[in-house]
Amino acid sequence: AAGGGTIDGSGAANKIAIWSDSDTLTNDSLLHWDTSNDRLGIGTISPSSILHLASTTGPRLTLEDTDTSIGVDSVIADISFVGGEIGGETARIAAVSETAGGEAGLRFYTGQSVDEQLRITKDGNVGIGTDSPAKNLDIVGSFRVTENSGGGDSVTTLNVSTHGQFSVARNHATSPNINTTFSSGNSTLNFVRSGTTFTKIECDNSTFSGSVGIAVSGSYTANASADDLVI
Repeated sequence: AAGGGTIDGSGAANKIAIWSDSDTLTNDSLLHWDTSNDRLGIGTISPSSILHLASTTGPRLTLEDTDTSIGVDSVIADISFVGGEIGGETARIAAVSETAGGEAGLRFYTGQSVDEQLRITKDGNVGIGTDSPAKNLDIVGSFRVTENSGGGDSVTTLNVSTHGQFSVARNHATSPNINTTFSSGNSTLNFVRSGTTFTKIECDNSTFSGSVGIAVSGSYTANASADDLVI
Protein backbone atom coordinates (compact mmCIF):
# COMPACT_ATOMS: atom_id res chain seq x y z
CA ALA A 1 0.00 0.00 0.00
CA ALA A 2 1.04 3.63 -0.62
CA GLY A 3 3.24 4.87 2.20
CA GLY A 4 3.61 1.38 3.60
CA GLY A 5 6.73 -0.64 4.12
CA THR A 6 7.60 -4.22 3.42
CA ILE A 7 6.43 -6.87 5.86
CA ASP A 8 8.32 -10.11 6.05
CA GLY A 9 8.12 -13.24 8.14
CA SER A 10 5.75 -16.18 8.05
CA GLY A 11 2.68 -17.52 9.80
CA ALA A 12 0.76 -20.72 10.34
CA ALA A 13 -2.90 -21.67 10.13
CA ASN A 14 -4.90 -20.97 13.32
CA LYS A 15 -1.92 -19.36 15.04
CA ILE A 16 -2.07 -15.81 16.34
CA ALA A 17 0.33 -13.47 14.53
CA ILE A 18 2.95 -11.65 16.61
CA TRP A 19 5.16 -8.76 15.57
CA SER A 20 8.72 -9.87 16.39
CA ASP A 21 10.04 -6.46 15.30
CA SER A 22 8.75 -3.39 13.47
CA ASP A 23 8.24 -5.15 10.13
CA THR A 24 8.29 -8.89 10.83
CA LEU A 25 5.38 -11.18 11.65
CA THR A 26 5.76 -14.54 13.32
CA ASN A 27 3.64 -16.84 15.46
CA ASP A 28 3.77 -18.89 18.63
CA SER A 29 2.59 -22.50 18.55
CA LEU A 30 1.16 -22.06 22.08
CA LEU A 31 -1.28 -19.33 20.96
CA HIS A 32 -4.01 -21.13 19.02
CA TRP A 33 -7.29 -19.80 17.66
CA ASP A 34 -10.03 -22.38 17.01
CA THR A 35 -11.86 -20.84 14.04
CA SER A 36 -14.62 -23.47 14.09
CA ASN A 37 -15.76 -22.72 17.65
CA ASP A 38 -14.29 -19.23 18.25
CA ARG A 39 -12.11 -20.37 21.13
CA LEU A 40 -8.66 -19.22 22.24
CA GLY A 41 -6.14 -21.74 23.50
CA ILE A 42 -3.03 -20.68 25.38
CA GLY A 43 -0.75 -23.65 25.78
CA THR A 44 -3.17 -25.96 23.95
CA ILE A 45 -4.20 -26.50 20.32
CA SER A 46 -7.62 -27.90 21.30
CA PRO A 47 -9.34 -25.34 23.55
CA SER A 48 -12.49 -26.71 25.19
CA SER A 49 -13.93 -23.33 26.22
CA ILE A 50 -13.86 -19.70 25.06
CA LEU A 51 -10.55 -19.27 26.90
CA HIS A 52 -8.51 -22.38 27.73
CA LEU A 53 -5.21 -22.13 29.61
CA ALA A 54 -2.87 -25.13 29.76
CA SER A 55 0.58 -25.53 31.27
CA THR A 56 2.82 -28.30 32.56
CA THR A 57 3.66 -26.17 35.61
CA GLY A 58 0.12 -25.35 36.72
CA PRO A 59 -1.64 -22.55 34.83
CA ARG A 60 -2.41 -19.34 36.71
CA LEU A 61 -4.66 -16.45 35.77
CA THR A 62 -3.46 -13.17 37.29
CA LEU A 63 -5.70 -10.14 37.88
CA GLU A 64 -3.57 -7.17 38.97
CA ASP A 65 -4.59 -3.78 40.29
CA THR A 66 -1.65 -1.47 39.52
CA ASP A 67 -2.90 1.27 41.84
CA THR A 68 -0.20 1.78 44.48
CA SER A 69 -2.53 3.63 46.88
CA ILE A 70 -5.32 1.11 47.41
CA GLY A 71 -7.63 2.14 50.23
CA VAL A 72 -9.49 0.02 52.74
CA ASP A 73 -12.60 -1.68 51.31
CA SER A 74 -11.47 -1.13 47.72
CA VAL A 75 -12.09 -3.79 45.09
CA ILE A 76 -8.73 -5.07 43.86
CA ALA A 77 -10.17 -7.42 41.26
CA ASP A 78 -13.40 -9.29 40.70
CA ILE A 79 -15.04 -11.85 38.47
CA SER A 80 -18.57 -11.08 37.35
CA PHE A 81 -21.12 -13.62 36.10
CA VAL A 82 -23.69 -12.18 33.70
CA GLY A 83 -26.52 -13.88 31.85
CA GLY A 84 -29.91 -15.51 32.08
CA GLU A 85 -33.30 -13.95 31.58
CA ILE A 86 -32.55 -10.97 33.82
CA GLY A 87 -29.90 -9.88 31.33
CA GLY A 88 -27.49 -8.61 33.95
CA GLU A 89 -25.07 -9.64 36.64
CA THR A 90 -26.23 -12.66 38.66
CA ALA A 91 -23.17 -13.41 40.80
CA ARG A 92 -19.73 -12.04 41.59
CA ILE A 93 -16.52 -12.97 43.41
CA ALA A 94 -14.45 -10.01 44.54
CA ALA A 95 -11.07 -9.54 46.19
CA VAL A 96 -11.49 -6.54 48.49
CA SER A 97 -8.71 -4.83 50.45
CA GLU A 98 -9.00 -4.92 54.22
CA THR A 99 -5.94 -2.77 54.94
CA ALA A 100 -4.42 0.33 53.39
CA GLY A 101 -1.63 -1.88 52.09
CA GLY A 102 -4.02 -3.94 50.00
CA GLU A 103 -4.24 -7.17 52.03
CA ALA A 104 -7.40 -8.68 50.64
CA GLY A 105 -10.21 -10.99 51.58
CA LEU A 106 -12.75 -12.63 49.29
CA ARG A 107 -16.44 -11.82 49.08
CA PHE A 108 -19.08 -13.90 47.31
CA TYR A 109 -22.25 -12.32 45.94
CA THR A 110 -25.30 -14.08 44.49
CA GLY A 111 -28.85 -13.46 43.35
CA GLN A 112 -30.47 -10.91 41.08
CA SER A 113 -29.61 -8.11 43.51
CA VAL A 114 -26.08 -9.57 43.84
CA ASP A 115 -26.07 -9.49 47.66
CA GLU A 116 -23.05 -10.61 49.65
CA GLN A 117 -23.61 -14.13 51.00
CA LEU A 118 -20.20 -15.26 52.23
CA ARG A 119 -16.92 -13.60 53.19
CA ILE A 120 -13.41 -14.93 53.81
CA THR A 121 -11.23 -12.39 55.58
CA LYS A 122 -7.51 -11.90 55.02
CA ASP A 123 -6.95 -13.82 58.27
CA GLY A 124 -8.96 -16.82 57.06
CA ASN A 125 -12.15 -16.32 59.05
CA VAL A 126 -15.31 -17.30 57.19
CA GLY A 127 -18.49 -15.33 57.69
CA ILE A 128 -21.99 -16.29 56.57
CA GLY A 129 -24.62 -13.67 57.25
CA THR A 130 -22.01 -11.34 58.76
CA ASP A 131 -19.45 -8.98 57.26
CA SER A 132 -17.15 -9.13 60.30
CA PRO A 133 -16.47 -12.81 61.15
CA ALA A 134 -14.52 -13.07 64.42
CA LYS A 135 -13.99 -16.85 64.41
CA ASN A 136 -12.84 -19.48 61.90
CA LEU A 137 -16.52 -19.96 61.04
CA ASP A 138 -18.94 -17.23 62.08
CA ILE A 139 -22.61 -17.72 61.15
CA VAL A 140 -25.39 -15.26 61.82
CA GLY A 141 -28.58 -17.20 61.19
CA SER A 142 -29.43 -20.87 61.25
CA PHE A 143 -27.48 -23.82 59.90
CA ARG A 144 -28.05 -27.55 59.58
CA VAL A 145 -25.74 -30.55 59.81
CA THR A 146 -27.15 -33.74 58.30
CA GLU A 147 -25.91 -37.23 57.62
CA ASN A 148 -24.92 -38.08 54.06
CA SER A 149 -26.14 -41.68 54.13
CA GLY A 150 -29.55 -43.23 54.34
CA GLY A 151 -30.27 -43.53 58.06
CA GLY A 152 -29.58 -46.69 60.05
CA ASP A 153 -26.66 -46.29 62.43
CA SER A 154 -25.10 -43.43 60.49
CA VAL A 155 -23.81 -40.61 62.68
CA THR A 156 -23.64 -36.90 62.06
CA THR A 157 -20.79 -35.31 64.01
CA LEU A 158 -20.09 -31.71 64.91
CA ASN A 159 -16.52 -31.99 66.18
CA VAL A 160 -14.96 -29.36 68.48
CA SER A 161 -11.40 -30.42 69.29
CA THR A 162 -8.23 -29.31 71.09
CA HIS A 163 -9.55 -27.19 73.95
CA GLY A 164 -12.37 -25.85 71.80
CA GLN A 165 -15.85 -25.17 73.03
CA PHE A 166 -19.33 -25.33 71.60
CA SER A 167 -21.68 -22.77 73.10
CA VAL A 168 -25.27 -21.70 72.62
CA ALA A 169 -25.72 -18.03 73.45
CA ARG A 170 -28.88 -16.04 74.06
CA ASN A 171 -29.02 -12.55 72.63
CA HIS A 172 -32.71 -11.84 73.19
CA ALA A 173 -35.53 -12.79 75.55
CA THR A 174 -36.13 -16.21 74.01
CA SER A 175 -34.16 -19.02 75.66
CA PRO A 176 -31.70 -20.93 73.44
CA ASN A 177 -32.30 -24.58 72.65
CA ILE A 178 -30.20 -27.62 71.77
CA ASN A 179 -32.55 -29.97 69.98
CA THR A 180 -32.16 -33.68 69.18
CA THR A 181 -34.92 -34.74 66.82
CA PHE A 182 -36.08 -38.37 66.70
CA SER A 183 -38.59 -40.55 64.92
CA SER A 184 -38.36 -43.50 67.34
CA GLY A 185 -36.31 -44.64 70.33
CA ASN A 186 -34.67 -42.41 72.92
CA SER A 187 -33.16 -39.00 72.26
CA THR A 188 -29.64 -38.80 73.72
CA LEU A 189 -27.03 -36.13 74.43
CA ASN A 190 -23.59 -37.63 75.15
CA PHE A 191 -20.49 -36.00 76.65
CA VAL A 192 -17.48 -37.98 75.39
CA ARG A 193 -13.74 -37.80 76.04
CA SER A 194 -11.20 -39.99 74.22
CA GLY A 195 -13.97 -42.26 73.04
CA THR A 196 -15.45 -42.82 76.51
CA THR A 197 -18.87 -41.47 77.44
CA PHE A 198 -18.61 -39.81 80.83
CA THR A 199 -22.01 -38.20 81.02
CA LYS A 200 -25.18 -39.09 79.18
CA ILE A 201 -28.49 -37.30 79.21
CA GLU A 202 -31.31 -39.32 77.70
CA CYS A 203 -34.97 -38.59 77.26
CA ASP A 204 -37.24 -41.65 77.41
CA ASN A 205 -39.23 -41.40 74.22
CA SER A 206 -40.59 -44.93 74.26
CA THR A 207 -43.84 -43.65 75.71
CA PHE A 208 -43.20 -40.01 74.78
CA SER A 209 -43.41 -39.24 78.49
CA GLY A 210 -40.49 -36.83 78.47
CA SER A 211 -38.78 -38.50 81.45
CA VAL A 212 -35.02 -37.86 81.64
CA GLY A 213 -32.11 -40.02 82.77
CA ILE A 214 -28.60 -38.76 83.60
CA ALA A 215 -25.57 -41.05 84.03
CA VAL A 216 -22.02 -40.11 85.03
CA SER A 217 -19.26 -42.69 84.27
CA GLY A 218 -21.76 -45.49 84.40
CA SER A 219 -25.19 -46.60 83.31
CA TYR A 220 -28.74 -45.94 84.35
CA THR A 221 -32.16 -47.35 83.63
CA ALA A 222 -33.15 -45.68 80.41
CA ASN A 223 -36.86 -46.17 81.06
CA ALA A 224 -37.68 -43.44 83.53
CA SER A 225 -41.43 -43.86 83.25
CA ALA A 226 -41.79 -44.11 87.03
CA ASP A 227 -40.00 -40.82 87.65
CA ASP A 228 -39.49 -37.62 85.76
CA LEU A 229 -35.71 -37.71 86.46
CA VAL A 230 -33.41 -40.70 87.00
CA ILE A 231 -29.76 -40.19 87.94
